[in-house]
Amino acid sequence: MHPLERKLFSPLPCALFFLSLLFVPPSQAGNIASDFIDSDKPLLHKSNPSDSDDERLSQAFSHFSCGYLSMLERNRFTEYTSKELVRAIELDPSEEMPMRILLSQWMPDGTFAAQSGQLIEIAKRHPELIYLNLVSASGLIANNKTDEAKELLLECYRANMVQKNNLSELKHFPTLVLTLFDLLQKTSDFSTGEEIYDDLDGVSGVSDNFEFRKTAAIFFSTASEKTEDAFLSWTKSRYSRKFDENLAASQKFWGDKLEKGVGKFEQGDFNNLGSIIEILGNMKDFDKSEEMVLGILLQNPDNSAAISFLAKIYSDSGRHELSRRAWAKIVEKSPDKPYYLYHLAHEYLLTGNLEKAVEYFNKCLELNPSMKAAIYQLGVAYFELEQLDKAIETMSKIPEVPISSYIKAMCHGRRKEYPAAVSALLQAEQTAKDIGEKDFLGREFYLTLAGYYEKCGETDRLLDLLGTLDAQYPDDPEISNFLGYMLADMNRDLKRAKDLIEKALSKEPANIAYLDSMAWVLYRLGNYTRAKEFISDAISLSASQLDPVIADHAGDIFWALGENEKALKFWNLAIETPNDDVKTEEVRKKIRETEAAPSK
Repeated sequence: MHPLERKLFSPLPCALFFLSLLFVPPSQAGNIASDFIDSDKPLLHKSNPSDSDDERLSQAFSHFSCGYLSMLERNRFTEYTSKELVRAIELDPSEEMPMRILLSQWMPDGTFAAQSGQLIEIAKRHPELIYLNLVSASGLIANNKTDEAKELLLECYRANMVQKNNLSELKHFPTLVLTLFDLLQKTSDFSTGEEIYDDLDGVSGVSDNFEFRKTAAIFFSTASEKTEDAFLSWTKSRYSRKFDENLAASQKFWGDKLEKGVGKFEQGDFNNLGSIIEILGNMKDFDKSEEMVLGILLQNPDNSAAISFLAKIYSDSGRHELSRRAWAKIVEKSPDKPYYLYHLAHEYLLTGNLEKAVEYFNKCLELNPSMKAAIYQLGVAYFELEQLDKAIETMSKIPEVPISSYIKAMCHGRRKEYPAAVSALLQAEQTAKDIGEKDFLGREFYLTLAGYYEKCGETDRLLDLLGTLDAQYPDDPEISNFLGYMLADMNRDLKRAKDLIEKALSKEPANIAYLDSMAWVLYRLGNYTRAKEFISDAISLSASQLDPVIADHAGDIFWALGENEKALKFWNLAIETPNDDVKTEEVRKKIRETEAAPSK
């Protein structure tokens, strides 16, 4: 797979995922609110309201009723409904129903990030209210304010820890803890996470459940991995020990479940198994993962969920042929499941059976035409098969995925359609910027773009880009050499060119391309004797066929020194093998003129 390939589908950030478990789907919002109104239980209530609460709660209920009845009357969610529900929350922030109805609208229509700000200030005034703070923190995360979300939830956590003996009775407290672990891991705030873990370890109703132990295992695994300073080795050791403890506890939860029999498993149990396998996969402990899954298959050999886990383990450990066989068995049983067809096709792709990969990706897309991962991988298969028209057509179906435009550029490049390749890369760049994929726009991407600028003769854009890359990666020898060579080839700023190439050679003194670059800049400077030394070194290190560009340079250098026979030898070598970077007709002209010249 290409080094720039990225995962096309990422799960929701953990906090947003947990939030998705809390909101009311739009289709149910009206029914749930009606159930509350029709029941004997007031929709907005306090268990023991004081006299001073009565008017406030009455007003809260009034605003809720106005907003809700307006929604029913108009049969749609309006700005008025939103304002009334927010006002109800301001007056009674402990009541979840107005927030649930707001979320039922904000999340599906994509306005959650913008609208959730209305709740954040309310949450800051009420750190003790877990649900309100979870919703508000999720809004901050949606707006890329992870640090603010973390601080908000830490205040919420501290406010609720005063009830340490009754934590198991606090609704949503486990979700608060799991979300905090995720945020602390993402911000590398491992010391605070460890404090929270130590607070809760052994607390009944909190630490004695699988989700807590699994999340703690992931947290301490990351903490141990990222704590590398030798001075902090004792901290790393402590993190590792806590990781081992929580992994063992997670495995025990699973083992206890397995003893009860596979027949009693629910989907959630398989999700838990997947979490353990993911942790073990990160540790490269594939044998333990395989052992756990085989424990299920011994009881039920045809369990598709278990076979799919086994297939994933085989794939992650590089045993792609075994993974392909496992997916083939699942597909044989369930040929109408796009997910299974996709994974079978992907394993065919990884094992080099491109025709079969195309066949099964197409079957997958017949059942689910919008599966972006399958569209992308199908395009890759066509690209590898040199079916470039089909590759371009396929990748054009997902222009919102930057790597698709990158692969289109590679297709155009193979067909020597260099302006089209540049255009596709610029489209990929803009798409990546629009969706915030900063990692995509790294060194490899811009070196590729620079290469196509060179092919197009876009010299000014090429030098500007290489100058930017050199400033960003000052110690990268490939970039230093690329810029130095292009300056030398264009006969520009030769002193800078020489300095750049010397810097590259100081890191890789036996690099043939860098030796050739130094020979070429010395030739441009008129120092033919020194140029001969470097080009001779490049030639002697070329174990196989000499690169035509190096041969052309050698011919020019030997000609400048009056060694015409050697010049002719290398010029003939330069045109022996077709190469886009060698101007064949110019070389032929040099050969004719030298052969026609009188002997010296």
